[in-house]
Amino acid sequence: MSQNQQEYVIQNDEITLKDLILKFQEYFLEILRNWWVIGIAMVIMAAIMYIRARLTPPSYTSQVTFMVSGGGGQNAAANPVASLLGQLGGGGGAGGGANPFKVMQLSKSRKILSKVLFHSVEVMGKEDYIANHLIEHYDYRE
Repeated sequence: MSQNQQEYVIQNDEITLKDLILKFQEYFLEILRNWWVIGIAMVIMAAIMYIRARLTPPSYTSQVTFMVSGGGGQNAAANPVASLLGQLGGGGGAGGGANPFKVMQLSKSRKILSKVLFHSVEVMGKEDYIANHLIEHYDYRE
């Protein structure tokens, strides 16, 4: 190969911005011409995914449990009472027993409160919700 032929081959390997834009327009026009094929494929895939989602049973069901014991990385600034009790041997720190900070946070949880307060139990021969028993016992009606 001569010097001129080698330069011509190297120049043909390069792509210009104009060539890139023209190629993009060509692909875009081809997609527009065959929009119905893409639309049909999308509808079929959406139907398959919808049917699959409806027929597949949930596979990760579990019952929620809460842990209230152990330190769990609480520092003294976040829970000073538990830290002080732990130092004095009151069982509030990492020494074991129920962590009062965690118990307080769990007691503020609306989900737990609603499950507890709206659970039906029998107290002194009368079956009612725990919330109604508490209202009656502590005279909260007023």
